[in-house]
Amino acid sequence: MPKLKLKPLDNYTFSIDIPVRINDINYGNHLGNHNLVSILHEARFRFIQSLGFEDERDAGIIMQDLAVNYKLESFCNDILTVHVGVGEVSKVTLRMFYMIENQDNKLVALAETGLAFLDYETRKIVIVPEKLRSCC
Repeated sequence: MPKLKLKPLDNYTFSIDIPVRINDINYGNHLGNHNLVSILHEARFRFIQSLGFEDERDAGIIMQDLAVNYKLESFCNDILTVHVGVGEVSKVTLRMFYMIENQDNKLVALAETGLAFLDYETRKIVIVPEKLRSCC
């Protein structure tokens, strides 16, 4: 199977600095892959809060897929800047794009998530909230 190759966006809507904690470090003495995914989750949460949602449940976000290209190791106490952008918006889905850089502005990873939106009471898919449609 060929390697999945993500490309950075020209522009990102939101950025946040997130430190690498000691419990993010794996047996290889660097940021564990699953912990990078957790950092993406934190950045996505902070991004939707910046749009006026209380949390991901308030926005109705459910994840459909996730892709990550790891480019560079990251270590305890590194400060990662996670840039978040939105694109490929349809009636009921969108894609979120992430570029993660370290404090030296070196690319640590590129990632992408496919998101849909759910009314948690009816358990039915709903249209992308206007706040997310209009931010891109």
